[in-house]
Amino acid sequence: MIMMKYEFENLIGKEITDETYSMYEKMYLALPENINKQQFVKMLNIDAIPENPIAIERRNRRNELIEKAKSRITDYKNDIKYYKDQINFYKSLDSTDYDFLKNEIKYYKKMINYCKSKITETKMIYSL
Repeated sequence: MIMMKYEFENLIGKEITDETYSMYEKMYLALPENINKQQFVKMLNIDAIPENPIAIERRNRRNELIEKAKSRITDYKNDIKYYKDQINFYKSLDSTDYDFLKNEIKYYKKMINYCKSKITETKMIYSL
């Protein structure tokens, strides 16, 4: 039975080049018919099978993007803490300019909502 490249990659858990697949396909086809795909893969030293350099680079780029996204989320969380502190500060003031205080508090609440939405958006985009 023929094993497709994507099947082989799923079984070994890594993406490989066409040349590497061709070599392992020939090995698989040379086996007796009573050996199935899973048995064949169990016979292999999967760690010795070279991963496609393009796949490695793609994974590294994705990991970098995820780390940047996590950093942005941390920054948004720090901003939220700052905005909450500002709200508490303005609430604690005794001032005759009530409209000014009300507007400042309203502004910081909007900023908190903005940061929360950006955190949610970032988590969705990067599936964090």
